[in-house]
Amino acid sequence: MILERQLRDELKQYASSQQCPPDMHARLRQQMEQAMGKGAFRPARFRRGVMAAAISAALLLPAAAFAGNPMLADRIYGSFEQLKKKMTAVTMEQYAALAGKLSGAQAQLGEKEYARYEALLKQYVRAAYEYGNGKGYIDFDALPAEKRAEMKQLLRELQPYFDRLNGERSAKEVLSPEAFDRYIEAQMTYQTVLAQAGIEAGQRFTSQDIPAHLRDRFEKAEAVIREVSRATDPRR
Repeated sequence: MILERQLRDELKQYASSQQCPPDMHARLRQQMEQAMGKGAFRPARFRRGVMAAAISAALLLPAAAFAGNPMLADRIYGSFEQLKKKMTAVTMEQYAALAGKLSGAQAQLGEKEYARYEALLKQYVRAAYEYGNGKGYIDFDALPAEKRAEMKQLLRELQPYFDRLNGERSAKEVLSPEAFDRYIEAQMTYQTVLAQAGIEAGQRFTSQDIPAHLRDRFEKAEAVIREVSRATDPRR
């Protein structure tokens, strides 16, 4: 299709220049919606991705539009080899995509804000390496109370960055303090259930794949996440 060729040519042009025009994300979304039918293009939200311990930098940004800087990924994950030891399913292609998406985040946030974002992400990944289940998730129920509280605060600080990088309204600003706290708890519960269910990060699944004794907890957490998704959708 002509539109598909135009998209590929545009992405190649940006990859070679390593530049990120502020409106590129919006334009790519608009083009995809036109190609697929208005409202049909609903890319997966980053908030689920962040819950994956090893793939928490998988931002909703067109990775092909950025020539990834491997050093950015290495600074957070140590190296591909180190990440591979903690999450055996990860591939070199995924690691390269992480580098590209981190380069995109750096371009979007600017050096100062990206430095803060990277510092927070490093803390999260360190905890994921220590407490992750090897499949990309953390069972927060198994954490000591002090560590769980520390991780919750870290996610509270990271969430505004995730929202911004997704082109969404900030959940922290849209929600009341109580609702924002429930949202963070729901994300932690969502990840905990997936860890206990043995779901692999990136694996396709439905609620029927969740063991019966965990399903109610999972569905309640997912309902909160979906409600916040609707509230922060910039098109609403």
